[in-house]
Amino acid sequence: MISFELKKPVGSLPDELEIYVDKEGVTSLIAQLELLCSNKTDHVHLMNESWGGSHLSPGVHNSENSEINHVKVVLI
Repeated sequence: MISFELKKPVGSLPDELEIYVDKEGVTSLIAQLELLCSNKTDHVHLMNESWGGSHLSPGVHNSENSEINHVKVVLI
């Protein structure tokens, strides 16, 4: 389980990202980052099922947060 969520501040735009993971999610995230380190790709996409992916869990874990459906990690 991996969930990226934007924390909702009072009266302004979101400026904090919260990441929720279980042990399986940590392993999956590490595998995606290792793809970048191995030079097999220059970016990875993490998406939930509604966006055609399988890495991110649907929904939020903190009811005051907003769900992020797609995370693109780019190696620079």
